[in-house]
Amino acid sequence: MTVQIAAVTPQDVTTLREVSCATFQDTFGSENSSTDLQDYLDRAYSVDQLLTEINNPESWFYFIKVDQAVAGYLKLNVGEAQTEKMGADALEIQRIYILPTFKRQGLGTQLFNQAVTTAEDLHKSALWLGV
Repeated sequence: MTVQIAAVTPQDVTTLREVSCATFQDTFGSENSSTDLQDYLDRAYSVDQLLTEINNPESWFYFIKVDQAVAGYLKLNVGEAQTEKMGADALEIQRIYILPTFKRQGLGTQLFNQAVTTAEDLHKSALWLGV
């Protein structure tokens, strides 16, 4: 099994949308009506919305791939991109999702470690999980 973490680019937006919708539905689908869920997915994970987020210089997305297949993703924010004001020294993990077929393989830990490395590279003293 070969695992790779790669930055998401604007050219990856369709794949990011597919993985975002699938992982969100897996995680929260049972807690929402199908109409509410679809409305949220259409709004939060539209191509335009995701492109805006990908192109934000204060946000980063990373895919985790297993044998070249996208298994999940990570979204990080600093500065004004954070979902709550946590200060200039903080880095937010806004999203960390793994597709169901890839769970229980330590991939979430690898994405978390990517967040720690990014925080260190950016000289951030705080790392927090937006929920």
